[in-house]
Amino acid sequence: MLLVMSLAPMAAMAGPREDCAALFRQGAQYQDQHNYAKAADTLERAAKLGETALGPNAPELSDIYNALAHTDFNLGRYADAVTALQRTLAIRERAFPPTHPKVANSINDLAFLEDNLGRYDEAEALYKRAASIQEKLQGPDHPETVRVLNNLAVLYLHAARYAEAEPLLKRVTASWEKALGATHPDVLTSYNNLAGLYDLEGRYAEAEPLIRHVLEIREKVRGRDHPDVAQSLNNLAGLYSEEGRYADAEPLIKRALQIEEKTHGADHPEIVPDLMVLAADYQQEGRYADAEPLLKRGLAIREKAFGPSNTNVAQIVNNIAGLYIDEKRYADAEPLLKRALAINEKALGPDHPEFAAGLHNLGFVYTRQGRYPEAEPLLTRALAIKQKALGPDHPEVATNLSALAALYDAQGRTGDALAASRAATAIVVRRSEQADHDRTGSSERERQTSRGYFLRLLHLLWTNSAGAGGPGDSVIDEAFRTAQYAGGVETAKAVSGTMARYASGTDDLAALVRDRQDLSSRWQRLDSELLKAVALAPDKRNPAGEAALRKELADVDARLAADNERLRTAFPRFAELAEARPVHVADIQAVLGSDEAFAAFTLADTESFLFVVRRHDAHFFRLDLTRAQAADTVKSLRAALANDAPVDVLKAHQFYRTLLGPADALIADAKALIVSPDGALQSLPFAVLVTQPPAAAVAKPSDYQAVAWLIRRQAVAVVPAASSLSALRRFAEEKHGTDPFAGFGDPIFDGSGAKRGIDTASLYRGAEASAPELRRLPRLPETADELRAEARILGAPETSLHLGRDATVTSLRRLDLSGTRVLSFATHGLIAGDLPKLGEPALVLTPPALPTPNDDGLLRASEVSRLKLDADFVILSACNTAASDGTPGAEGLSGLAKAFFYAGARSLLVSHWPVDSEATVKLTTGLIRATAGDPGVGRAEALRRAMLAMIDDTSAGGEHAHPFFWAPFILAGEGSAGR
Repeated sequence: MLLVMSLAPMAAMAGPREDCAALFRQGAQYQDQHNYAKAADTLERAAKLGETALGPNAPELSDIYNALAHTDFNLGRYADAVTALQRTLAIRERAFPPTHPKVANSINDLAFLEDNLGRYDEAEALYKRAASIQEKLQGPDHPETVRVLNNLAVLYLHAARYAEAEPLLKRVTASWEKALGATHPDVLTSYNNLAGLYDLEGRYAEAEPLIRHVLEIREKVRGRDHPDVAQSLNNLAGLYSEEGRYADAEPLIKRALQIEEKTHGADHPEIVPDLMVLAADYQQEGRYADAEPLLKRGLAIREKAFGPSNTNVAQIVNNIAGLYIDEKRYADAEPLLKRALAINEKALGPDHPEFAAGLHNLGFVYTRQGRYPEAEPLLTRALAIKQKALGPDHPEVATNLSALAALYDAQGRTGDALAASRAATAIVVRRSEQADHDRTGSSERERQTSRGYFLRLLHLLWTNSAGAGGPGDSVIDEAFRTAQYAGGVETAKAVSGTMARYASGTDDLAALVRDRQDLSSRWQRLDSELLKAVALAPDKRNPAGEAALRKELADVDARLAADNERLRTAFPRFAELAEARPVHVADIQAVLGSDEAFAAFTLADTESFLFVVRRHDAHFFRLDLTRAQAADTVKSLRAALANDAPVDVLKAHQFYRTLLGPADALIADAKALIVSPDGALQSLPFAVLVTQPPAAAVAKPSDYQAVAWLIRRQAVAVVPAASSLSALRRFAEEKHGTDPFAGFGDPIFDGSGAKRGIDTASLYRGAEASAPELRRLPRLPETADELRAEARILGAPETSLHLGRDATVTSLRRLDLSGTRVLSFATHGLIAGDLPKLGEPALVLTPPALPTPNDDGLLRASEVSRLKLDADFVILSACNTAASDGTPGAEGLSGLAKAFFYAGARSLLVSHWPVDSEATVKLTTGLIRATAGDPGVGRAEALRRAMLAMIDDTSAGGEHAHPFFWAPFILAGEGSAGR
């Protein structure tokens, strides 16, 4: 919050004092015009004249120095501003009683400057003194008392003392709202500050409604084209950017920029924050050519407004340098970083965190250029400044420690590097684990930064132990947990949350958690709808519709808050179970069978890592594989696998040697291999890896029968994370339901074809499904036989089947599936982006005669997540059901699979590409038959047997031996016999 210092009018003066008064008034006018250079010159003349004309201790002189401090602040001359404010305070303490409002205001203003200079201890003491004076003068709830408390809370934000900031900000908000009314600008500012706190902590679900609340009031009170509205749009866009929602942020920030340009003009400093937010979005998306002109435009505006040596100029100079660093243009970044450093050192002083950030950036550039002797003193000096100013657990301290670790590593100082890396990651972990279980987590940007810290620690743990006979048990366990921190967690959280419901043993908790999950899903839907509404141009807005959405969002917020509070007080252990925090090696060993092996991968830019855990053993391997190389190989293999083209079995073998070769002796005798993949590996079924070099070239489909596929040797299952395996094994019990089966398939379509999944973009008009066109999808009559066979094997009645006209979204919603053990869908599947504006995966069911918002023929992932299941097994006999949810950087099982886990499934059969319908029938019925025929056979082994039956089938020339037919399906879940 920028404190605007008061410009109190001087008392009328006569005689020789008139010139001093005139200079003061002229200086105030220059300030009003934002002409701070002329204001400073004029006020300095007024102060010099006033010392003689008024006397060195005249109260009126304090007003001149107070105004001069304001001007110096806006010019970035903070040291001069402090001097002027100290002079102001000294005069007022002589002229007025200690509890006089002017004394309190001067103390508050001086505290504000000390805060901006990073002198948090000094600022805190001054704020508390000012608050004490105001409280004695006017009471604890007076707006002036509360104003000082608000400034103190903002200081705590700057110092990352969030636990102290939150209750203070809530007190400020409540007091101001009671005294000033819900629409007062100060009240809205306090809401913005509280939202800023939640943003900093990654509590986006709590920050967003506050920002929207402020936006709604400002639009109503100020009008839709007011600069305050632009500020709120900027805040909302910044929040979405933190979450990685760049497509959502862009229209908001462009609208904000349009408002600012219309109000102030195209060259006004007020538009620069909008330019910077938009440029930051482009930079994160790799759109450097779009970002650079925005930043240079902002720089030109600020240089003209503030001069070349202002801290506002230094900020954007640093941003341009950051852009160049991302582009690896280190030589271009260096002079900019030096310029910003010089400005900040002069304006802020050599102990300010902003100056330390500049030292860090320059040290980082020198490290990348191999200029290690120049880099080290910069980085160590920056670290010392940050630790003193911000405290030992601040995120900026972690950033600096990680940079030092990289420098030491580059110099071969592995011991120093490991110590620095451990210290950096410890800060990240501590801050993460302090968060409440109901917070939404880190931003996408912060998550990627944190991932870099953990990957560096993994590298250093390996490097430090590689030459000493390999890593010991403690190092392996540390590395194993570090790798989990580096991985994705969203699907793992869905698994852990569901398992925590099962583990609670109380119907009350299960119902409460289910309600909370439903409300969260509903909140996301409403939020998306409101976002689209407010981003429209003013002439296209629907105020009544927006008001209804806001009201519904507010109702959902209130119910979520009540649920969260009840969870905290009545079920405190739920958070521990549901957080999906990293587990130890021993936790995995405790749930593994003697004939099982667990393999977890972590991919990085320059190397990758593999962990293999057996019941009584664990190993940690470095792989000669980069993230990019893994993506290229997976892409190449999938191109053949998914298109029924010749498969390069030699490449599949080489990839096996790269991925699992180092651990071959550890896993070869396991009957089941459970894999936690990473990155591109999430898009490849491990069953198609080849364990032995091919004996001969593949000339015809039946030749694939002789290939040593991994699935021939052992069953394979996939879990989202190590914590998922632990949760599934510890808390999931078999056969919760009493109904053996429910199946949905053979939707009514009029087209023809052999694949479940085709190019359907032409079947949609805009964002809505067109039922007549949707019916042109290929009919899948064999899916009815598939489901009937599954029902028959499981002893389910005909009424468990929902086929043809009964296979609709509406029918599904009407059913109580909470007691169903096995749930099967046999139909077409879509991934995010298959249709215009389809932002999530979906299953296609029979389209209704008249599509409605509640049923357009698509069962979307968001709708799946609202189902109430208690299913041992869900079969998604459709294409691409193992795909992500479509968001940037999403995990491989974050789409339909995550939604079904979230709804209450323990194990899933999902697919990696469009599947052949006839082969799918054989595979799924073979799987069900294997489990029903031998209760001791787990689903992973049952799937393996079904796959081998297809591979070894000699009918039709062994056509189904090609992995296109048998390999797309994977088992996502625990995959153990009897589980």
